[in-house]
Amino acid sequence: MGTVKLRPDQGPDRGEVMQGSTKASIGVGAATWVAGQVGEARAYDRAGRIMNAQIEADIDYIARHGRVADVPPALPLTGRAARSKPVLFLQSWLMGAALTAVLVALPFLVAGLSAHDPNTPPGLAIVGSLGVGLGGALLAGWLPGLLIWIVRGMRENNRRSEGVVLAEFRRYWEARQQAAHDLMRGADPVQVNLWLGSFFIPVAEDD
Repeated sequence: MGTVKLRPDQGPDRGEVMQGSTKASIGVGAATWVAGQVGEARAYDRAGRIMNAQIEADIDYIARHGRVADVPPALPLTGRAARSKPVLFLQSWLMGAALTAVLVALPFLVAGLSAHDPNTPPGLAIVGSLGVGLGGALLAGWLPGLLIWIVRGMRENNRRSEGVVLAEFRRYWEARQQAAHDLMRGADPVQVNLWLGSFFIPVAEDD
């Protein structure tokens, strides 16, 4: 049976293949960016609604009782420092490379140890599988590393968005403590409530 040869104009155009790959990469990047923006907005709004609910409850309590309620803060007053993006990327790449090395080396290791070849001692099979795994990690470790970095990056961005609200909430809580002292000294509850109400932050309405 003869071999069918394609003329140059019958095969896939390299430019079209590269263009399609570029479009796919742009599409994935755009979808990831949109998902990240939505996640950050939701994280901000979720924390913001909790903060605003605390302010509303405090204002209502002061209006009815003339003092600040003795309740714990609705949001944490301390937060974790933001992680460095380069460090996060390096950690994600190392995790992806390690995962790839294990997945690539394990089948070779199992096959080498189960072959019972007298010319291939177990030590040599282990060294060979480790070499194959390292090569796989160097060549393909970036792909799972990239996926891990995207997921961890989204989570970090969400934490940073929440951190913006937490910083404002800490400012509010300091003002709330000052308001408690002022009310004990005879301050006007209406004026205190106007002051505390200035700490409301804009958030999207619930769906």
